[in-house]
Amino acid sequence: FYQVALMRSTIGLPETTRRVVQALGLTKRYQVVWLGISPQSAGMILRVKELVDVKV
Repeated sequence: FYQVALMRSTIGLPETTRRVVQALGLTKRYQVVWLGISPQSAGMILRVKELVDVKV
């Protein structure tokens, strides 16, 4: 599993970036979600790599 935590806010970011963060299941700063290891999860994490902290 990937442990993904939202470390930065999405305020002022493009709508597409906000939707990717929402699709990951993240709504608040420092919230942690667990995602299965898949190409889809990896792609979404790469789209918002500046905003999240990821541990495997």
